[in-house]
Amino acid sequence: MQSRFTLIRWLAAAVLLVSFLPQFPAQAQSEPPGGDLEAEAGFYPDPGAYFKVGSTAYAVTAADCDPSLAGEQACDNPLQAAVEFLTAQNLTPASGKIYIGAGVYDLAAATNPASNWSIDGGIWTAYPPKLTLVGMGSALGGAATTELRGNISLSNLGALTVSNLLIQGGSLATGNTSGLITLDRVQVLNSPGTCISIGAHQGSVAASQVLVNGCAASGSGIFADVTGGLKMTASHLNAATGEGLFLVAGEPVTLLNVSSHMNGGGGIVIQSRPDSAPKVSLTAVNITRNEGTGVQIGTLGAVSVDRSVFANNSGMGLMVMNINPESPAPVNIFRSQWIRNSGGLMVQSAGRILVDGMRSEFNQGSPVMSLDNMAGSLPIQISNRLGANTLANNDGPSFIMSNSKVAMTGVNAVRSQGFQITAPNSAVTVMRSSITDSQSHPGLIIISGGATTLADVRVNKNNSVGASLVTAGAGGSLRILRSQFNGNSGPGVSISTLGRTQISQVEASNNSALGMELVNNGVNPTGWWVTLQQSTFNGNSGGYGLRVATTGGVQAKKISASNNTSYGMQVEYIEPAPFQLTGKPGDNRFVRNGAMGLAALGVSKLVLSGVDAGQNNSFGVQAIGATTQDFQITNVQANANNSTGILAISGGRMLLKNAAADANSEKGLIAQTNYSDTAKLDLSILSSHFDGNGVNGLDLRTSGPVLMNGVSASHSALGSGAVIADNGGPNMTAKVEILSTLGQNYFDNNAMLGMDVVNAQSFSASYLSVRGNGKNSNVPGLFLRGPDAPVTLTCAVVTGNPADGLQTDTGAALVKIVNGMMDGNTRLDPSTYVNIRLFSLATTLDYKPGVCSGW
Repeated sequence: MQSRFTLIRWLAAAVLLVSFLPQFPAQAQSEPPGGDLEAEAGFYPDPGAYFKVGSTAYAVTAADCDPSLAGEQACDNPLQAAVEFLTAQNLTPASGKIYIGAGVYDLAAATNPASNWSIDGGIWTAYPPKLTLVGMGSALGGAATTELRGNISLSNLGALTVSNLLIQGGSLATGNTSGLITLDRVQVLNSPGTCISIGAHQGSVAASQVLVNGCAASGSGIFADVTGGLKMTASHLNAATGEGLFLVAGEPVTLLNVSSHMNGGGGIVIQSRPDSAPKVSLTAVNITRNEGTGVQIGTLGAVSVDRSVFANNSGMGLMVMNINPESPAPVNIFRSQWIRNSGGLMVQSAGRILVDGMRSEFNQGSPVMSLDNMAGSLPIQISNRLGANTLANNDGPSFIMSNSKVAMTGVNAVRSQGFQITAPNSAVTVMRSSITDSQSHPGLIIISGGATTLADVRVNKNNSVGASLVTAGAGGSLRILRSQFNGNSGPGVSISTLGRTQISQVEASNNSALGMELVNNGVNPTGWWVTLQQSTFNGNSGGYGLRVATTGGVQAKKISASNNTSYGMQVEYIEPAPFQLTGKPGDNRFVRNGAMGLAALGVSKLVLSGVDAGQNNSFGVQAIGATTQDFQITNVQANANNSTGILAISGGRMLLKNAAADANSEKGLIAQTNYSDTAKLDLSILSSHFDGNGVNGLDLRTSGPVLMNGVSASHSALGSGAVIADNGGPNMTAKVEILSTLGQNYFDNNAMLGMDVVNAQSFSASYLSVRGNGKNSNVPGLFLRGPDAPVTLTCAVVTGNPADGLQTDTGAALVKIVNGMMDGNTRLDPSTYVNIRLFSLATTLDYKPGVCSGW
């Protein structure tokens, strides 16, 4: 009873639908006699065709197939008999309606009057403008009460409606029709070919609750070639040998709650007619287990896909092509999934592409996702306003290609094959995204012609390069903020750019190659062209922690680059430019690297502060200048390195303050100013110590003046405390001045000399300690040489040296010692060595022994 009630409700809906269609008069001149059955009855329980002509109702049944003749005229195909009755009389049913009673109709086996069911409007004097075929119910999932076994052919007709029918082992085909075709609650099962074919239709199609299943012989589930559009809802297209749906349309196409499963030629194919641009909208479609592409859309119009699933297809899950540069149309893909396809999503367009809330998992082949609108000039965007974007366990990479801006937000790609973004003429922005565990491809490749921005991005544990960023445009800046590039099998991040660059709160650590490589070939850079701050580049096992090669100035602070197999941080200048690395003591750490801790090569002006560069396998700090600009090194520690602690070479003034270079295997500090007759070459060392080094504590090479104040260079294992030599020009150090306003100066207990001044114009020192040097050798504690170079020592202590205490070779000049303690040397042989030895007979000694307070 419930089933019958439901069927009546469906029938009422069908009657309501067709009642809105235009009416037309019967084509006959007069009405033949007919039966007394009301054609508008709600349910026809017996097989047969039921209709009205004018106000007369007819019933064509197997028992009486010709109402125009007296008596009963039996046949085995009452449906075809009804059509032949109408055409013979040139009659059309009222409102175009023919009701088909409940029952099973073996149309294929029928012979009288013919097999199958064919309605050809061309037999009428004029094409019937409307035809409605209404069965007694075949709702999806419900009882099928009108079952037609055979083929139904409808041609040369106007608007068509077919509803509440089950076609078993046959097909439904239309041809040369016009108007609206409506399919409602129609099932076509186990067809020997295409289940539903709509050919050469001038108009649109509306389909609701349609089921096709088992369409053989390379047939499609539904084939439709229409000048209008298609609106399909709540329908299922399954197990066709060809495509589930093959549609050629000229107007908008809408699919809502449609599924297409296990078809042999792909799930759905939608193509636009020539010179048309229909919009295509897929909402809540489910496309699974098809041989070939899940859905393929080719149109010049807009495409929208929402809340849809494409799974287990042997080809791509979804392919969209709407390349129309003259009138670009958008592609929107929202809240949809691609799972276990051979490739996930491919879009080729000239319009704007927007993807939001997509999920792609376990897809094989390539690509997982390809978004390409290079044919136009509109942007591509992946956003997460509607939901997260997840790519997991995919075999292929993802590609985004655009001539305009690309923005990607909220993507999580894990155990897939990374992203490649190409925007050669515009900007790229990636935010709040994670790309991890790529199996063989780089995690992220970006090629842009404009600004490139990465913010809150994680590119970690990829089995290749973490990220490769190339900015080809001269005006495009590059920013990386709050991002990670850790644990990759190749470099963490490789950058090539021409624009201003900012790196902030970035980590590129524990990679199998270098951490970060940044090459910036900017043309005519101005200001601080590269800035780096609060970033970490530690534990990279295949090279540098951070390498920067640039034509512009570099400003950095709070940088850590430690435990790398090569350099910690190296800055190379393609053209000389300033380098500034600042911070409080220990803010910048470059320790335990396999080569140098910190290197700046080809620099102009240099400022270093707050640096710890210790325990490296080469130099702690190396700074080599290429101009006459100044060097300033403050609050820098470079201790226990396996070479020299600090190497600084400049063509200008050099200042070291609060520097420490202790316990290095070679020298503590090598400071060299290259001679220029126009530049100031002052070399100043303040409040610093260079103790316990393997060779010399200080190795100063300059032809400019040297100033030291509060300096210690003691306990060198094999060399001297300090060696001061000239470097070019007049081949003479301008002067050596040692002050004590910042503290005493110690050059004690070195293996060789405490201090060796090779050739200076003058020497003056206060609170100078040169004690216990020589270590059983015959070198003096303090050696001074210069042409007629005056020497002044105040509060100097030169004692405990095994040979001579002080040696001078200063020509016709005065050696003045005030409050000096020069005794207690010569222990190797007091008869050979002296406390003060003057090599030149022209030298005058003014020695006033004494002890100053403060020692």
